[in-house]
Amino acid sequence: MKNQGSDDKQINIYDRGYFAWNFIFEHMEKDVKFLFRIKSKFNVKIDGLPLGDHILELSINKRPIVIRVIKFFLPSGELETLVTDVFDEDLNEEDFKELYFLRWKIETKYDIVKNKLCLENFTGLSPNCIRQDFFAHMTVANLVAIAKMEADEKIMESRKNKNNKYEYVANVNFIIGSIKDLLVIYTLFQNEPIGMRAMVQLLKTVQKCVVPIRPNRSFPRKLPRKAKFHFNSKPIS
Repeated sequence: MKNQGSDDKQINIYDRGYFAWNFIFEHMEKDVKFLFRIKSKFNVKIDGLPLGDHILELSINKRPIVIRVIKFFLPSGELETLVTDVFDEDLNEEDFKELYFLRWKIETKYDIVKNKLCLENFTGLSPNCIRQDFFAHMTVANLVAIAKMEADEKIMESRKNKNNKYEYVANVNFIIGSIKDLLVIYTLFQNEPIGMRAMVQLLKTVQKCVVPIRPNRSFPRKLPRKAKFHFNSKPIS
C-alpha cells in the first residue's frame, strides 16, 4: 500500500477476505482511514460483542490496537460486522451502513468484467495474448459503461412522469451482446458514419430493454469453484 498521507476525507473500504491485522497496522502507521467487513469467527472478542456500535481495545501480537466495531443484521438475516478506525461520534451505525454500501458499484463492475465478459477466460497463454485479451475486454467494458449511462439517462427521462413501482435501468447483458456486434460492424467497415448510426440504433434499442431496480434485494453467497474457466472451453463471442 502506498503512503498516501493523512487525509481526513479519504477512507479505504474493503470487502470480506481483505481483513488482516498486519494490513490494519499498515493503515494506521500510514495514517490511512479504513473500513473493513470481516468474516465471522475471525476474532473471539469481536464475535462476542452484541449488535450495535462498539469501541474495542485489543492486543494483537503484543501490539495494542483500538478499533471501532459495528454489528448489525442485513435484510437477508445475515450478520454483518464492520471494523474501522473512524471514531467520529457524529457518524452512527446507519452512516457506516451507507458508507460500506458505496463500494457496491465497484463490485458490480467486477461482476461485469469477470463474469459477464469472462476476462479471466484467456484465449491463449502467452504474455502478448493475455495483454491483447485484457485490453480488448476493457475496451468493451468501457463502451458498455458509456452506453448504459446514456441509455439510463434516456430511460429516466422517458419514465419521470409515470407512476412506476420501481426505477428502471438498461439491461447490461443485452448491452454486452449488442456492443460485441457493434464492434464487429465498426471494425469491418472502418467507416465512422456507419459506426455512429449503429451506436445510435443500439441506444434506441437498449432503452426498450430495461430491468427494474428492486431495493433491499439479496441473494445467497455462492463460493467460487477452484477452476472457473477451462482453457479448452473458451466461448465463441
